[in-house]
Amino acid sequence: MRTVTPATDGGAQSGGRQAEGQDQARTKTEVQIAIEDQKALAGLDTATVDVELVSDRAKNALSVPVTALVAMPDGGYGVEVMDRGRPVRRIPVTLGLFAQGRVQVSGKGLTEGMNVRVPR
Repeated sequence: MRTVTPATDGGAQSGGRQAEGQDQARTKTEVQIAIEDQKALAGLDTATVDVELVSDRAKNALSVPVTALVAMPDGGYGVEVMDRGRPVRRIPVTLGLFAQGRVQVSGKGLTEGMNVRVPR
């Protein structure tokens, strides 16, 4: 059982990771970076940087684990709301952004703090 939670970082981010020991296709894109404190670069002529790409954001969004989604009989997805450890009803949801094993959801009657069923 998991709780419906709001996004706490102000947005969903696509978080990828590189598999160790595997060659991956590389895409090169020219990027310009301005460093305000030029003294911090003293002695450097090259440097490696990490870049995180945020493709979209959602503020004040509710999210659940992706594994909490259930197929609805008429199509689409829903979540099973729990009460005292038992599923009591299914709420149809509209899906939003996916990130880090969670999905943004909205639906009539779905509120922060509700417990949803997550199969093991």
